[in-house]
Amino acid sequence: MKKLITLALILCATTFIQAQNNLEFSRILLIDLLDGPQTVPTGTVWKIVAKAGPDNRWTINDRLWYKEVGTDIWLPEGTTLTQTPNIATRLSVIEFSTVPIENSGGTAVVPEHADNAAALSAGLTIGNFYRTGDFLKVVH
Repeated sequence: MKKLITLALILCATTFIQAQNNLEFSRILLIDLLDGPQTVPTGTVWKIVAKAGPDNRWTINDRLWYKEVGTDIWLPEGTTLTQTPNIATRLSVIEFSTVPIENSGGTAVVPEHADNAAALSAGLTIGNFYRTGDFLKVVH
């Protein structure tokens, strides 16, 4: 009975809970906060993976934060980073674009294209999925 209830809960959760966006790699950024405040652009999120500076203090949206060594920080669009007073900070950032998930009845829709060139000309980027008939393919 426990297994049946657990299975029913898992099925309900996977049926009704859907993510709103996928994250797609955009670019690597090297940011020097001495150049002025930096704001995460609309439609993107940043993952800060390394910091060069004398301590673990951060100024995010005009509030002072502390970062544990060895942990990454994820910042949503619109977040502003500024230099903490008297502390030079340089950051290594991975930027991801937020890409809406198209769905139909809870199933992801994979666009159909004749070949790789057609997929690229339709706006897909390297690493995106497309299909030709029943064959799932990756843009390269």
